[in-house]
Amino acid sequence: MSSAKMAIVLPGILALVFASSASAGALEEGLAAMKRHDFTKAMAILRPLANQGNPVAELNVGEMIAFGHGVAEDKPLGMEWYRKAAEQGNAEAEARIGSRYEAGNGVPRDYAAALIWLKKAAEQDNALGESMLGGMYVFGQGVPKDTVTGVKWLTKGADHGDPNAQMSLAFIYQGGRGVPPDDVRAYMWCDIAMSHLPPETAALASSQDIRPSLAAKMRPDQIAEAKRLARAWTPKSETKMSR
Repeated sequence: MSSAKMAIVLPGILALVFASSASAGALEEGLAAMKRHDFTKAMAILRPLANQGNPVAELNVGEMIAFGHGVAEDKPLGMEWYRKAAEQGNAEAEARIGSRYEAGNGVPRDYAAALIWLKKAAEQDNALGESMLGGMYVFGQGVPKDTVTGVKWLTKGADHGDPNAQMSLAFIYQGGRGVPPDDVRAYMWCDIAMSHLPPETAALASSQDIRPSLAAKMRPDQIAEAKRLARAWTPKSETKMSR
């Protein structure tokens, strides 16, 4: 390439690099504002990025609109933004769409649609998708009841850090629902879930803490082993296409 052509191309490349860097910086700033619940600022930063087709911005704009954070609540419009992100392969957006079809939240309940979207998310190692897909198999929602497949997906979700999947596994192993009863594993998953819940939900979830009832029928060495396994547990990495 001639030096003249290089002189023309190089500024264009640099402009793209700087634009990409600025966009990434704005995205992080918007997500940080969401984290501290400054939704007005978050929307002001993320909406332009979403309008430019950034899937993470689209997801989070949809989240704020769907829940009325900083703007009037509008679940159908929030769903539209989820779809924009999901069409670009964003796993968290796929899971959000699936969860709304499963619950009939802002859309008519549709287990078939829920399964489609949750499978898309779960196949990208998304914790919410895995957890909800597992629950649908365990309870036979839209599919024949299949506890083995359900436990497989719940375990994936639990391994990726979803506390709902972890508590579900605790109850499943406690009662031997489709799996051999295993008090050690039940205690372990309950201990992990209760230890990783955010403060705002920990008190509410305390009523589901089955560790005391399990401990009442376990040997000291079994309790010690369950606690050791819980301490040794570390979450696996989730998909990079979530947030």
